Amino acid sequence: MRIAILKGQQLVAQGDLIGALGEYQKALTANPQSSLASYRIGEVLFTQRNYQASVNAFRDALRGTTSRRGPRSGVILRSARYLT
Repeated sequence: MRIAILKGQQLVAQGDLIGALGEYQKALTANPQSSLASYRIGEVLFTQRNYQASVNAFRDALRGTTSRRGPRSGVILRSARYLT
């Protein structure tokens, strides 16, 4: 899962949002409760101006598990509130 997220971040940095989304989806398939994968998906969707799907991904991130490296719920809540 971690490798897929790192590859996704690298693809975002290169401007390949579709490829990044695919990598984040792989991470989410490996761990459906991954808050970090859901959060990253939300970021990509937001960048693509797919706002409703972005909000849904941020909400999924709030429902998933968090780790020290995962996004903080406060950041996700602020993002979701901005979008709605």
